[in-house]
Amino acid sequence: MGRRWFTNIQGYELDPIADLDIGELRYDWFNYVFKGAPKPTLLADRVNFEVMGANVWKHAPSLAAMADSAITIRLGKKVEQIVDLKDRSDVDQWGSPGDLLDPSSSARSIIDTIPTIANAISFASEPFDRVVEVNGLFSGQLDFVTSKKDFDFSVTLFELTPEGKYVQLNYHWQRASYAGDRSRRVLLVPGRRTTLRFTSNRLTSRRLQRGSRLVVVLAIPKNPSQQINYGTGKVVADESIADAGEALRITWLEGTRLRVPLALPKD
Repeated sequence: MGRRWFTNIQGYELDPIADLDIGELRYDWFNYVFKGAPKPTLLADRVNFEVMGANVWKHAPSLAAMADSAITIRLGKKVEQIVDLKDRSDVDQWGSPGDLLDPSSSARSIIDTIPTIANAISFASEPFDRVVEVNGLFSGQLDFVTSKKDFDFSVTLFELTPEGKYVQLNYHWQRASYAGDRSRRVLLVPGRRTTLRFTSNRLTSRRLQRGSRLVVVLAIPKNPSQQINYGTGKVVADESIADAGEALRITWLEGTRLRVPLALPKD
């Protein structure tokens, strides 16, 4: 088994305490479950997580219990966005954060001086006046009017440090027509005001220093490594660039916001 062969993931140096032997932990768990051995200390509760930047493991009885407060980051103004789905000139910009999933890849970095996501708008929190932790799943609401029957969107959450560096914390990708019910597609009505709510699929935990902000980047994916939704309402797998038609137009309205769970560190 042994420990991981890498300690740096796309520019982020892992905390030393996160470098564990997962194989050994797995067998310790099996011994606890099947042979009555002591429970591994790392698995002290139902949710066990390492806080990035704090070099500490924490434990909680539920996802909700990972945090004790939250911050809501609001768009705060109407924003018009136009995305030409026929245009491929921006393929070198990662239109979807899913490109960052390969930890052995050096092509992308989760730390940068600018969130280089194509076809995006962004909005941010005020700087934090004390050290806080982002712990858990973020959720959000999109309030908009669109010109097409469907579109895909990604929401990426960054920490903007006082030094001006962006650290990717988490992301969520969604097809708008499945936001309400993942088992049933409901097409959008062009020109009608629509509100969609979502919750991220991936947990995150990071300690933010005083003076950091949270930055939300809301994007329309148009990446050649992913299926592109041209918004005709047909099965997306059956669409092609010939279905792109007129550019996608979205008016993002003031109700668009993201809710991020926070905790105040006690250690």
